[in-house]
Amino acid sequence: MKVWIVAAAGDEPTKHLERTIKNPVKLEEIINNLGNPVDESGKNIAKDDLEKILLSINEKGEYYLWGAVPGKNNESNWTQMQKGDICLFYVKGKKFGYWAKVVYKIRDKSLAEFLWGTDKKGNTWELMYFLDKPRVLELPLLDFNLEHCYKLNFIPQGLSPIDPEKVERIKIKYGSYEEFLKKYEPKNRTFKTYENKYLTFIERIYKKELEIALSEMNRGKNILFYGPPGSGKTVLSKILAERYSAQNNGNGYLLYTVHGGTDYFDLIARVIPQTDDSGRLVYKKEPRYLINAIMEKKVLILDEINRTQIDTALGIFFTYLEREHRIQDAQTIVNIIEKETDLKVNSEEFIENLDFFRIIGTLNIYDKTFLFKLGDALRRRFRFIEITTTPEIIKWIENNFEEFLDIIGYDLSRVDIARELFAIFSEINSIKELGIGILKELLLFSMNFI
Repeated sequence: MKVWIVAAAGDEPTKHLERTIKNPVKLEEIINNLGNPVDESGKNIAKDDLEKILLSINEKGEYYLWGAVPGKNNESNWTQMQKGDICLFYVKGKKFGYWAKVVYKIRDKSLAEFLWGTDKKGNTWELMYFLDKPRVLELPLLDFNLEHCYKLNFIPQGLSPIDPEKVERIKIKYGSYEEFLKKYEPKNRTFKTYENKYLTFIERIYKKELEIALSEMNRGKNILFYGPPGSGKTVLSKILAERYSAQNNGNGYLLYTVHGGTDYFDLIARVIPQTDDSGRLVYKKEPRYLINAIMEKKVLILDEINRTQIDTALGIFFTYLEREHRIQDAQTIVNIIEKETDLKVNSEEFIENLDFFRIIGTLNIYDKTFLFKLGDALRRRFRFIEITTTPEIIKWIENNFEEFLDIIGYDLSRVDIARELFAIFSEINSIKELGIGILKELLLFSMNFI
């Protein structure tokens, strides 16, 4: 049995999850939209034969499917995939959201296009595999990386197998790979308690910073949290966004992690070529994160905001980061949105959304990318708030060490080892400041080896 990672965290895969993982596909939909289905050996399968095979898998005629775009790696992986293999679906929110077992495979371009359309290059996900009913997971990426001994910054890409040695290690530890996954199914999961405790802890130690930030947002300012890695900037951004949203009748937040290639087409709008029902090429003008946040009355969190030249990426909307400009030029913004996207704006609701809209950014002080190119214009539009690991925080952890271990979910029977690691962390922190999130990850990571 192999275990496969299926990356499905992008916008397009998220739609596919809704179509064929969260909801089953009816047998008649499959049969009526088949082209020339073939099995993994390339042998043609008659529609009648395929119908019989599928009914033997599920007599109710309801099926869950996924697929991969043709390519050297995907072709090889799809060929290796066997009945009984486990697929783990990595979804938005930096977590694995579903798992299921492979029950059958076919290759059919026509059916794939019917289910999922095509990508930007006109390819479709024709390397298809049928799955048993997917089970919901709440498996954070960090937990997955720790359990499988991946690097902590590992992020799943495409379709890829997990190293058999890593799978075997999980089997030895939990009895079977399925038992490991069941621990993270919502009805069984107890780890959430630790996450809630840690969030409460972060809120408590940065209470003053949160109060200042919330006050500034209510005055019309955007916020930028800056500090060392692991200090809790992203967690605080989410907490702050939820508080501001609750006070102002908003709908939460959207989070986007900025990277070196982030540009206007990532944050504002982009054009996607598609084919309509008649096969004619059409162009869809799709809103992106900033416009979606405004339209949905949400706060936009830009994590690692200094990774790109953000003023260039925001284009004309950089001017409209200031609340006064947004309100004064509301009709201009409506015109821009309707020109750049296929949206039609309700002006009355839109004014309220513009008034609500804020950005919360995070900035890692050790990431020098564009750090010193943050100009005065950006500084005017944001209130900068430092999130730092103060000596008082280190002292509190030292004096309340077992309470801290309980907060993060550490095994208290290993407290002596944890104290040694804390001493090492404190020494490093005295030379180069690190966030307590680094300490948390270090301690939890050590539980897999020591």
